[in-house]
Amino acid sequence: MIDTDVTGRKYITCDLDLTLCDTAIRDAELEPFNPDNPATADPAFWENYHCRCGSDAPIARNVRLLVDLARHYDVVLVSNRSSSARGATIDWLVANVPIPGLAGWPLQDTDPATSHLILHTPTTGRMADPVQEKVHKIVQVVAARAADHAFHIDDQDPVIQRLAARGLTGVRVA
Repeated sequence: MIDTDVTGRKYITCDLDLTLCDTAIRDAELEPFNPDNPATADPAFWENYHCRCGSDAPIARNVRLLVDLARHYDVVLVSNRSSSARGATIDWLVANVPIPGLAGWPLQDTDPATSHLILHTPTTGRMADPVQEKVHKIVQVVAARAADHAFHIDDQDPVIQRLAARGLTGVRVA
């Protein structure tokens, strides 16, 4: 039986882009994506890209799944979005993910032990391995919160596979 007490519930982690958010409008400028494209090496390019997340359409079936799961689990959202996109991300979540009380969650907090929204805080201009960056953030959340991580939801098989190699369960959604 799942404990329904908010302070004692298990928690899940969930990706944003291409899991809850359809990034097609933002991705149009990346097609065809070329990691050697000089524009993608510019941190300002990614800041702009991430901050335009308000134009994303919700992926309805995945949002419904998360809303249903939030009745039984605490939710921690984990993304490689730039930390400067936090405000736009929160606005998008409140407008598109109808989880009761979401607006009151600690979404501004950046501590993996308490925040419900963990974003990428760049240490360099460009991520060396975006999959590894996301896995690292998920592992940080799990380590900071100790036990009770049920699973992670993501659209990328490599994320799920790397989590499995660390003994964590992942669920891939389309």
